[in-house]
Amino acid sequence: MRLETRERAGAVALPTNIETLLSGQVVEWARIEFKETWDPQASLKTICAFANDLDNWGGGYIVLGVGEFEKQGVHEDGDEASLPLPGGKRLVGVPPKRVDSWLKDMLKKCKLIQPAYMPITEVCDYRGKTCSVNDDAAGCSFANTCSVNR
Repeated sequence: MRLETRERAGAVALPTNIETLLSGQVVEWARIEFKETWDPQASLKTICAFANDLDNWGGGYIVLGVGEFEKQGVHEDGDEASLPLPGGKRLVGVPPKRVDSWLKDMLKKCKLIQPAYMPITEVCDYRGKTCSVNDDAAGCSFANTCSVNR
């Protein structure tokens, strides 16, 4: 199985990879949030929760491009194909034309988090689908809050 990661200048690497996250065997499912699309309000709540790390798990990961298996249908790019994954998930991928705009919006919205917080993000190709993985590591000892209605 071929796994590709898109390198960015000055980028910090994730401490794990998409294959490990999707297998469900190394990182606990409670530390991974799967989202089919970028939804700023829901995703920023998750980023803040992982950054606050109330359960002392070391934060967590948000994987964009993975949905619930029972939610079948046509993806926004017209692709009906999805691949089954462990845990009742399915790999749908992020539409390639949306990757940059979603990441830019995410970084813009993360600037609303107080105190300042920025997740590590990585775009990768897995089984022919593009995914985005965010490592939302536990932040400092201050509570992270965010108003996403801006």
